[in-house]
Amino acid sequence: MRKNSYKFFQNKECEYFPCHKVDSGDELLQANIGKLREDIWERMAQIASWEKMDKEMYREHRAKAIHNIATVLEKYKYLYHVPVLLQPFSAECIQDGYFQFGSQKIPCQVLAKIDRSQVETGYFYTFHAPEWKVEEDDALLKQYYFEIFRIACLDVIRDWLQGVLTRKHSVLEERYCSPAFGPGFYGMELEAAETLLSLMNADKAGVSYENGAMHPAMSVAGIYLVSKEDVLPVCRDCEHCIGQKGGCEFCGNYTR
Repeated sequence: MRKNSYKFFQNKECEYFPCHKVDSGDELLQANIGKLREDIWERMAQIASWEKMDKEMYREHRAKAIHNIATVLEKYKYLYHVPVLLQPFSAECIQDGYFQFGSQKIPCQVLAKIDRSQVETGYFYTFHAPEWKVEEDDALLKQYYFEIFRIACLDVIRDWLQGVLTRKHSVLEERYCSPAFGPGFYGMELEAAETLLSLMNADKAGVSYENGAMHPAMSVAGIYLVSKEDVLPVCRDCEHCIGQKGGCEFCGNYTR
């Protein structure tokens, strides 16, 4: 590893420092679908409920799905590589129940339940699933499995990114990287997507926000937190909480 390879410029004169985006701190990674394919097939099996099929039907569906997708990937090899943008920000941007980036405030209810003193840094992220136009005359099952493949790619790449950040920050001492926070997860409202993208150089990953939606349609954006200890609460419903303006006190699982 090159010494100081993860340093980035900080403009301490900026009125929003240290809670402003840091342009030169961007990292554009390339997620390799080929290297992640076994995890993707496994995630597809969960989404499509293959495990509920009998063994013969399971093998048939899995083989057909993998064959169809592999054929497309081999024909359009650029689909193997998914550009992923990571952009760091200061832990001081994390407040009690929200993120504060300069004048931009993003409510995230789960932040009221974590030990913020453990958090050392955070990262924005964004990327989109492989883009390939399924022809209308393609078999419905082929169309169905390609959509499941794209959803599985989003899930697997998010997990891969979590691992990348864990390893990056654990060179000297063990550190923890949270699962991805984002619109519709861990108490962040769905409307936060536009604000998140405005704080990033999202176009580097081919992602934008237009006419009230992210583009391409199957795009994701969110935040990771890197901490000394695991800061996530034990509440089983937080992961899939879409956030409400009322806050956690109205949740049936709320404890303080």
